[in-house]
Amino acid sequence: MNALHKGTFGSAILLIGLAALECHLLFNESEYQNSLQTYYSGGQTYNANEAWRIYGCVLIGLLCGILIGFLTEYCTSYAFAPVKSIAKSGNTGPATVIIQGLGVGMISCFPPTVVIVATILSCNALMQDYGVAIAAVGMLSTLGMTLATDAYGPVADNAGGIAEMSGMGKEVRDITDSLDELGNTTAA
Repeated sequence: MNALHKGTFGSAILLIGLAALECHLLFNESEYQNSLQTYYSGGQTYNANEAWRIYGCVLIGLLCGILIGFLTEYCTSYAFAPVKSIAKSGNTGPATVIIQGLGVGMISCFPPTVVIVATILSCNALMQDYGVAIAAVGMLSTLGMTLATDAYGPVADNAGGIAEMSGMGKEVRDITDSLDELGNTTAA
């Protein structure tokens, strides 16, 4: 999981730098530098310094996407309390596992919802509807890493199946099972 986190942070750092460069190049051309040229967008007039508000919306969206990923990992990884509480409820029978799982699933929706609402409100304050759209771009900017993480689960599961069908030793199957557990978390 550490390698997957490094990939997410690496793509986020690249976005931070390249988005700043893009905002600088697109909005600091000579016709904007010494004038207060404005244009009309969504009922409000903006001047040339809007580039940094747009950049702020990208950063807020990026932070939102990363936070949602970590909140999802917290609620679905076997290493954290929510999944451990579901496993512990199995001591009393299958019905309590279902009830606990349903409860944890419902509770796990709240923190990402708060993060998304905060993102929408803050980007709306910066650039109105356009800021919210730009935040969505920021959220999806690490999509390549997210898709690679999503693909990890089925690949690890298939590796376990191949190890089992080929009659490899128990130690190989233990490794592929741990990778499959991680794959289930990354799929969520």
